[in-house]
Amino acid sequence: MSAVTDVAVDGTSTRGKPSVESFDGIEVSTIGGSSVSEQAALDLRVARRMFYGGFAALPWLWFVAWVHFRKPARQPGADPQLKKYADRSLVGAICGGVALVAWIVAVQLSWHSWGDFGVSIMLVVPDDGDV
Repeated sequence: MSAVTDVAVDGTSTRGKPSVESFDGIEVSTIGGSSVSEQAALDLRVARRMFYGGFAALPWLWFVAWVHFRKPARQPGADPQLKKYADRSLVGAICGGVALVAWIVAVQLSWHSWGDFGVSIMLVVPDDGDV
């Protein structure tokens, strides 16, 4: 068995330092054994899934996606699609938040005038004297 070491030819440690490898004439930077392009592809895939997942009545997912990907999307050399998904996630989170606040205000102001439906959507219905 041979042991894998993190020592360069000149005897210095290479652990945790970026290196440049060449595959088919294309230089790819690696950090910790995974290539930067693989990480960028993974980030793009996750950002896309989180963006489309927000349409499943999960606007908080848009906010989480924006918080997580806002800085990597602004890095030089970042995939433009990553920036697009981060920006669209922010817009979706804002629209979802505004819709939620509008719904809360509408229900709180007029649920009692909606009759049985208004009572049915309330978790706690106050007594008639408290309204």
